[in-house]
Amino acid sequence: MGILYFEKEKVFKLDTPKSTYMLGIIGEEGFIAHIYYGKRIKSHRLTYLIGMGEPAMVPDENAFDRVIFMGTYPKEYPTHGLGDYKEAAIGVRTKSGHTALKLCYKEHQIYEGKPKLEGLPATFATKEECTTLELVCEDTHLGLKVVLMYNVFEEINVITRSVKIINEGQEELYLTKVLSASLDMNNHNFDLITLHGDWARECRIN
Repeated sequence: MGILYFEKEKVFKLDTPKSTYMLGIIGEEGFIAHIYYGKRIKSHRLTYLIGMGEPAMVPDENAFDRVIFMGTYPKEYPTHGLGDYKEAAIGVRTKSGHTALKLCYKEHQIYEGKPKLEGLPATFATKEECTTLELVCEDTHLGLKVVLMYNVFEEINVITRSVKIINEGQEELYLTKVLSASLDMNNHNFDLITLHGDWARECRIN
């Protein structure tokens, strides 16, 4: 199976034939951290890459470090308004104008196959070809649930991402921004290859 969850370390490990993607749940509040994306590796014990045990510590270990922690730990799906001044992947606004959002782990599910994305263009795969992780995060104050979906194709080096937003609160919320994915990592020593898209010029490599 291309997706494994290590309960003791609270780490998810997603493997294609040549690459590994890792994320984890940290702290008592259940922050979702991006750990690693790169060449396929065997070990899942890589939480040292996000500075666990170093300043700034998670808020349940040192409440005075909360703002520093929020601004430094690599978020899997970054939000706005609680101390992180990097680019957010999602933006919301309440009727009264508040924009702060705190997404923490609620539950997850790993299963074979890849569900359809109704009304959207998407890849497809059989149960033998793909494994899916649905990672549910929520802001309990707003009643907003965000489902991060990861699809790992077993035989090719592809991991697809999508996001579902569910308002379970009592008030309407305005979505000002929603991205399918975010990649929060050290900005050095890598090449980014993108496929530029345009009419009759699809898949031009940059």
